[in-house]
Amino acid sequence: MPSSLAHPQILHITGRPGGEPQVFLAQTTRELLQAGVGQTVLWPAPVPGDAAEPPGLPGLPQGVRLLALPGSEPGPLAFARQLPAALHAELDACRYAAVHFHGPLVGLIGSIAMASTAAHARPPLFYSPHTPISAAALLQRFACAAASRPVASGSAEARDMRRVMRREAFTLETAVDSEFFKVEPVPDAVPLVVGMGHGRHGSGTRWFGDLAARFHFAGEAARFTWIGGCEPALQERLQAAGVTVTGWLPDAQVRALLARAWVYVQTSRWRKTPRSLLQAMACALPCVATDVAAHREALQPEETGLLAGDLSGLAWQIKRLLDNPGLALHLGQAARRDAATRFAVSRLRQSLLALYGLEGGRRVALPSARLAA
Repeated sequence: MPSSLAHPQILHITGRPGGEPQVFLAQTTRELLQAGVGQTVLWPAPVPGDAAEPPGLPGLPQGVRLLALPGSEPGPLAFARQLPAALHAELDACRYAAVHFHGPLVGLIGSIAMASTAAHARPPLFYSPHTPISAAALLQRFACAAASRPVASGSAEARDMRRVMRREAFTLETAVDSEFFKVEPVPDAVPLVVGMGHGRHGSGTRWFGDLAARFHFAGEAARFTWIGGCEPALQERLQAAGVTVTGWLPDAQVRALLARAWVYVQTSRWRKTPRSLLQAMACALPCVATDVAAHREALQPEETGLLAGDLSGLAWQIKRLLDNPGLALHLGQAARRDAATRFAVSRLRQSLLALYGLEGGRRVALPSARLAA
């Protein structure tokens, strides 16, 4: 017999562990649990004996029910075969307040599976891409075929989702863990410039290396460090420019490194506001970023950060901060205040309850998504 909604339950469906979906789920599940909302995460568990895969979903709090796909096998085709039956079985066993798909492939397969479910038995459906919209536009569009509500991580992404999917998206601002707001900046004696992200096309990694090279050849006593993964060719390029590449680090080590930095630089040009930029703001670190829509949403030019449209402009803004500690201090403190207002996890919890139509442990009316003209 399906359970009642006296204690609301959310079903999250995700793909392989790692990346933005897992970070999102770690925050989301924690905040919803604290609000009294139960959750299940349906995912394709690693194949037994596959040492390359983690044994679980790291970062998820205790109290979240993990449900692995039965007979899980690697690859998207196996996932497509296994998910529909597992999803229908779970919906038959438990009455959920909402189902949230995470990622384009999950959204597509889940939407197709839900299309065969009677409308009166179908819980509200939500979809988060967790990837640049243009990278999988066709999948993104089909992911909403079963009336899923798109969920964006910022207004720039919401506009892209509206254009691609022809649906209004609920904007759920990316949140920053509270520990980042507790960081006390203690800049190193020698200026340290930090960047962070995925070292692949579009990440701005090449520009970060070019910035390091410019400062090196200009005789500036500044060190550059890149936090995150890197494709081999890009890593060689960074190291040739004198950049220290740390690989991905635990949050505690990221905070320690940001505390020592003089400037944080975001050189990506993606349409989604990067979590790394918001973390730097929360650490009261002055930020320089490429002048794109996602960064203009996070930083107010000359008030909470600095923007530049090209490589020369970025270099000039970095030099400006290194030469003017007073300006750097002012921008860093202003960035932290702004981030505390807009990107704190307490606000995330309120937004999640509004997203799922939950309030005080009960269901409330949720406005339907409007089709864009």
